[in-house]
Amino acid sequence: MGLRRLEEKSSKGKGEEKLYKPHVITADYIAEQGYDPEKRETYYIVYQKETEEITIEPSVKAEGKTYWPLLHQDLTTNQVFLPSKAEEYHSDTQLFKEEEDFLNHWHEERFKAERSIDVAYVAITHLFDVPLPEIPYRRRLATFGKGKSAAGQAMVVTSYCGMLLAGMDSEASIRWTFDFWRGTPFIDEADFAVSDIYSTIMKILNVGFSNLGGWYKSQDPNDPAKVRIQRVFGPKILATRQRWKDLALESRALTAMGYEALNQIPLFRHKQFLEQALRLRNKWLMWRFRNWYRFKELVEKKIEKPGLFEELYGEMPIRNRVKQILIPLGLIASEDLKRNLKTSGLSLEETLATLDEESQYELLLREELKEIANAVKVSEVNEVSHNIGGLKEGWRVDKGILKVPLREISEKFVDEPTSSKTYEGEVSKVGKQLAAILRDRIGVRVKVGTGNKRFVYIDRDLLGALKHANLANYANSQVAD
Repeated sequence: MGLRRLEEKSSKGKGEEKLYKPHVITADYIAEQGYDPEKRETYYIVYQKETEEITIEPSVKAEGKTYWPLLHQDLTTNQVFLPSKAEEYHSDTQLFKEEEDFLNHWHEERFKAERSIDVAYVAITHLFDVPLPEIPYRRRLATFGKGKSAAGQAMVVTSYCGMLLAGMDSEASIRWTFDFWRGTPFIDEADFAVSDIYSTIMKILNVGFSNLGGWYKSQDPNDPAKVRIQRVFGPKILATRQRWKDLALESRALTAMGYEALNQIPLFRHKQFLEQALRLRNKWLMWRFRNWYRFKELVEKKIEKPGLFEELYGEMPIRNRVKQILIPLGLIASEDLKRNLKTSGLSLEETLATLDEESQYELLLREELKEIANAVKVSEVNEVSHNIGGLKEGWRVDKGILKVPLREISEKFVDEPTSSKTYEGEVSKVGKQLAAILRDRIGVRVKVGTGNKRFVYIDRDLLGALKHANLANYANSQVAD
């Protein structure tokens, strides 16, 4: 079978058009492709929403079309992992514990908090296609021989439609695999060894976290006038030896460090590994059936709600990007797991700040702005006057805007001078950096005023936001002047 979008490829048998698709979801039923590895047979496992009845069907009909499961070499060679049936799991607690035990047996994780995130990530893969607007990636980061591959392999075989991307995969096959199976890939470091494949993988990672933009566009080699559009949105399990240079991509991964195992674990994954994984996939399929429609309603009701992160986790001093990647898991997390996710989020925030030098200045600037806000009364910043409580020398108020000299802030970022000339040069240099950060990162205007001096413009809304630690929401609402 050629590597093409097979759900669009049709064949005629007995006068009926066939369309191949591994997952079919309607308002009434969910049909998931099943695969029996012993008989090498494919079929649909169908769950009826109203009756909760589960049946095995050779094909399903939706919107006037008939869909068929595909017997592909990805299945027969253990490159894609599907369930064989829907199996009872008794309770969420018991299923999560079985997943944890499975992961612990095949990969040693020193920190229980990281393991709980692994389990939650496997769970969310079975619901991501409701769809969630965005979904984070799960990554192991370590040098050679620290268990990255073992962790990824153990997670992917129990995730939703797990996919192994081998190091020899071609660019075309990688894109097809993502688009057709639409599951959870494990991308090991071998996939970054070849330059053209590296480019493909990086593009997939950069667009594949978002449901809105999760499409890979490429030119059709047989017809330059045509553009192929392939779906790459979804969860991804990753293993890398180093951090990405792209800070935006770095911020989309929940990263756990890898370490050498202290205890004995199986060095090979063969028959027992695959059998245990299949039983767990069967239970996760039942869990998906029972939770998919309910989770879809929850997402549609809450995902666009302002303050959703605080509702799930409480107040945290982290940027909105980090909040975005924590929300999906927070929707299914227990209170214990939320505590672990909060720790992971704070760690990611610290990492991003370290990798991004400007973030250090940004954090300090936010604190400085908060001190300025706390020095004045917001209610009084509506006069054309200099006689306001807390107003320092050089500060101005005009038409509800507090104007603070940028130099006053810049001087706090410069060490004691070795000479007057050096000091003035450093203050000027830092002032330019701070002005850019205030404008581009925080959403605060800096303008040239009297005497060619630059002033930071802080209006009443910003003062209120600063006093209530809600600067991010203020900045997001501003339009460039």
